[in-house]
Amino acid sequence: MKRANFVMMLRRYPFNSLRSKLMALFVILTSAPLIAVGIVSYQKSFQTLSDYSKAANALVAENFLQELDMMFLNASRLLELENNPMVRRFLFSQTETYPEAMGILQTFQLYREMYQLNELVLNVTLVNLYGKGISERKGVFQLNQNLRKEPYFQTLLETPDETLYVPPSSIPAVPKLDGLDYGGKRTISIMSTIKQPITHQVIGFITIDLDSSVVQQFSETNRIGKTGYFFVADRNGKPIFLPGPEAADHNGLPPLTDVARFGGTKGQLVDNSLGMPVFVIYTISSQTGWYIVGQVPLAEITRDAAQIRNLIFASAILSVVVAITLYFYLTNRMTRPIQILKNKMRLAASGYLEAKAQIDGTDEIADLGRSFNTMLEQIKQLLDRSIE
Repeated sequence: MKRANFVMMLRRYPFNSLRSKLMALFVILTSAPLIAVGIVSYQKSFQTLSDYSKAANALVAENFLQELDMMFLNASRLLELENNPMVRRFLFSQTETYPEAMGILQTFQLYREMYQLNELVLNVTLVNLYGKGISERKGVFQLNQNLRKEPYFQTLLETPDETLYVPPSSIPAVPKLDGLDYGGKRTISIMSTIKQPITHQVIGFITIDLDSSVVQQFSETNRIGKTGYFFVADRNGKPIFLPGPEAADHNGLPPLTDVARFGGTKGQLVDNSLGMPVFVIYTISSQTGWYIVGQVPLAEITRDAAQIRNLIFASAILSVVVAITLYFYLTNRMTRPIQILKNKMRLAASGYLEAKAQIDGTDEIADLGRSFNTMLEQIKQLLDRSIE
């Protein structure tokens, strides 16, 4: 019994009426295509804008990588001094020869002018295993320390064919062999061995100190969105060049400290290790093995696409509202004559046969009204005949 009453209630429910069904059909037919087109457009725009933003930032990283590699390549030209006979004689001999020392200093200057290294290279130092050395800033000098006990020189003695690129934040710091500093300037040191050409025996070392401001400036001036930024990490993925607080607004977005785990020489990915989705782009320098890393919250990369999505949603909602408003306007004009005719029929059913419909128009509803009026006339005539 209760179930039957519930079914009857549903049948009388307004949304189960023909008008409600027509409204639902009207809304679907008018809004569904717009919503479908909006979803497709959003997906396309999201992919296009995201790809464009990622490609643009990848291009920035690649351009800087080329500049960085070219900078180190030009500076590494000074490593060719290993093949200079005057350098070998100076390092191999324990006696000081003024002509050789002057020749070496003139060679330093020649390389500077040839490869335009005057602004980049701060100093070049040559030193043998016994502490005899020469630098651009100090000239000839003699060390009292044993270089074999210094960590970086120990590494070079163990792997004499390797070239070390030591960032300014390294611990321990590269020792200033000539005893002079750079007035607070941060330096990148290129270190390598000098060997005998036949026996390949290590007879000394060369250290090239570079001004690191070029690398630092890249991190300071290149941004990704409002809070994203680029930084440089060493071979182990540890950040070594970060934008300063006055140049970057990356509160809440610390730099990744384990970029090396990503693998490969370059890549793009979304990382969640910082507690939020972060878009990361990285590439590795072929000269130094350092990482050029850019990171930005994923929401900033997709911000334009999200705005398009919100616009599409707003348009879809507005279209539904317009469709419903238009539907009620049209259906009121269409159903009002039917409602009037229904009321006339109820009056006629109650016995009032003068309840004739007012005919206005030539459409199907008007034709139905004429038929209703004709039916009433015929009923009245039948009643009149039956009375007679």
